[in-house]
Amino acid sequence: MLHTKSILSFGLLLGATAAAHAAPITFVFSFSNLTGNIAGTVTGRIFGLQDNGVNQAATSLIIDSFPAGLAVADGINNSNALTWNAVQGNLFTVVNGVVTSEQFAAQHVDSVRTDTFFLGAVTFTTNCCGTVANSGLSLDNGLRIVGGANPTITSVPEPGTFALLGIGVFGAALAKRKLGAGQSAA
Repeated sequence: MLHTKSILSFGLLLGATAAAHAAPITFVFSFSNLTGNIAGTVTGRIFGLQDNGVNQAATSLIIDSFPAGLAVADGINNSNALTWNAVQGNLFTVVNGVVTSEQFAAQHVDSVRTDTFFLGAVTFTTNCCGTVANSGLSLDNGLRIVGGANPTITSVPEPGTFALLGIGVFGAALAKRKLGAGQSAA
């Protein structure tokens, strides 16, 4: 009976794990200035990418923070770059939970200026800076952060991952307790 319950529990845990891994993965990115004229780091989040997908489109790319020297970029902080006027690329490859290739570029155009955001090794012609091929955030007034072609991109564990870990630890402790009780009675 205990053996049957253990197998059933293991099967349920495996099923829940498979379902959790089928969900989109959230990634965070950052890059720091290497050749631009503003020091600092740009950070943000990428949503909607599936594991083991090639050239897939993100459903949302949020720029969370950038240096105060670029604060004149109204409407960029905490905005979804996919809603900007022009998006090029939006191609991400994810292998075993790791972004192995990224090409994303977007321009935010208003009556005052054009702001450009680019992530990864993407060739994008901007109004302010000519052709760029590295991660960066630039403004029409010439202020810019330009990072390398390989920004730091890491996955964010989903809350379900922690729940599964807790269930697994609880199940292992319960099984050990029942096994210990069964051996004591023998």
